[in-house]
Amino acid sequence: MIRLIRIAAPAVALILASTSRAQMAAHSTAGNGLHFGVVGGVTIPSGDFGDGVNAGYHVGGLIDFSLPMVPFGLRADVLYHRNNVKSSLLQGTDAKAHSSLLGGTLNGLFILPLSSATGIRPYLTAGVGLYNVKVTAEGSGTGGGSLSDDATKFALNGGGGIRFTLGSLSTFVEVRYVSVLSENAKLFGEQIDSKTNFIPISFGVMIGGK
Repeated sequence: MIRLIRIAAPAVALILASTSRAQMAAHSTAGNGLHFGVVGGVTIPSGDFGDGVNAGYHVGGLIDFSLPMVPFGLRADVLYHRNNVKSSLLQGTDAKAHSSLLGGTLNGLFILPLSSATGIRPYLTAGVGLYNVKVTAEGSGTGGGSLSDDATKFALNGGGGIRFTLGSLSTFVEVRYVSVLSENAKLFGEQIDSKTNFIPISFGVMIGGK
C-alpha cells in the first residue's frame, strides 16, 4: 500500500498542478482592461408587452471594464429598442403605432471558470438601470400628424453570454431578460398595470484592452 501511495503521489501532484495552472490561465484571461463597443440584435417582447407589440430590434453602445486575474467586471450600456404595435390592436383605423425604449444600465459580469487560452469566455450578467418607455401613434386620427407620450422607470435585467477574444478585438453573443418597472405609469392618460418585459438577443463587437 505504501509503495502504491508513493507511485500515485507524483501523478496526483501533477494533476493538481495542471488544474491550478488551468484555473489561473482562465482567470488571467477573464479580464483585460477597458473596452468600447457597439451592439445590436432582436428584441422579443414578453408577457403583457408581448400581447401589444411585435418582435423588434435594438442598437446601442457600451463600455466594458475588467481586470486580469479577477473573474468579475463591469459594463455600462445605452440601448434603443423599437417594436411596432400589433395591427390587431389598430383594426378599424389607418393609424400606425410603435413603442420605443431608450435605456441605460450598469451591469456586473461574472466570468465563469471555463475560460481557456482559446479566448472563449462564458459569463453571467445582472444589473439595474433606467428606461424611458415611449409610445408614438401616427395617422389621420391624430390630425394627420403624430402623438406620443412617455414615462421613465427603473429596470432590472439578468442573463448570460459568450465572449470570443482575439487580441484587442472581442465579439460576444448575449441573451438577457429585462423588466422595466412601469406599473402605475401613464401613457395617453391610461395607467399601465404591468411591467414592460422583453428579451434582447444581442451580438456585439468591442475593441480595447490588452
